[in-house]
Amino acid sequence: MASKETRQWSSLWMLSRIRIILLDFRFMYRIDNLMF
Repeated sequence: MASKETRQWSSLWMLSRIRIILLDFRFMYRIDNLMF
């Protein structure tokens, strides 16, 4: 595996992770608004 490939994969993984975290946060925020 080339260093460039690994770098691309890590960046993609980070982006997907951030997206998932943001979605989770939004979902939790929505639940809090509904509860209170």
